[in-house]
Amino acid sequence: MLIVDKWAIFVNKIDESTIIFKKSRVFHKIIKNAHVRIIDSTDNWWYFAPLYYKKYFVQKIIKKWIVMSFKVQDYYFKKAKKENFLARSIYKLEEIDLKYGIIKKGENVLDLGYHPGSWMQYTSKKVGEEGSVVGIDIRPLNKKLLPIKNIRIFEMDIFDVDDLSMLGVDKPFDTVVSDMAPNTTGVRSVDQARSLNLIEQVFYHLPVFLKDGGNFVIKVFDGHEAQVFLKSQKHRFKEFHFLKPKSTRSVSKEFFAIGKGFIKDEE
Repeated sequence: MLIVDKWAIFVNKIDESTIIFKKSRVFHKIIKNAHVRIIDSTDNWWYFAPLYYKKYFVQKIIKKWIVMSFKVQDYYFKKAKKENFLARSIYKLEEIDLKYGIIKKGENVLDLGYHPGSWMQYTSKKVGEEGSVVGIDIRPLNKKLLPIKNIRIFEMDIFDVDDLSMLGVDKPFDTVVSDMAPNTTGVRSVDQARSLNLIEQVFYHLPVFLKDGGNFVIKVFDGHEAQVFLKSQKHRFKEFHFLKPKSTRSVSKEFFAIGKGFIKDEE
């Protein structure tokens, strides 16, 4: 295995070669010149597989763009690291909360798909000692969060929760936030469909988790079907807003839907 700086890795086998790059404006150039195709992606990474293998050529491309313009550690990344937050996504929730007043002191908050936990860090400080935050994710528990006193985290599928007692609570939450995203393919239409399916499930289960009059934030991959679905859900809240936070990467198609004043009687 060859590791080039800390942004690019590829396995030195013709039949198993994989190149991994952080997202940037140059990835279109990389695809064109290195003759690769996207095989998977997440919020922070693009995964490429070469259509044909030329070790020297690929190494040269990697090194060239890393030196010249491959700046994935942006302002918000560095700011989060400096302020001891687990991810740059903290600033997305912070902007949403400052603009719409989603989270208040003393509240009980549910974080769906909390990993790695920057939203939990922000929320725990905002609700204070009188409040509490519950986080759920299918990934292993992030033990870095365990020392925080007003936090509880669970390793489970949120859609397997049919009773709030499974989360150690006996009443719906004041606020529900979700930064969940599906496993992505790099194919926009497929990723949008997967995201929409996830969003529909969250909205379906919302009456179990969110109290009457509660607030709600959820991440969405932009697309026509998602827009249509969200508009069909507006009547379930007294206020309903869309926002793409400033800290969202320019290449990202995500935005957030914000609902205030959940109307449980409509169910």
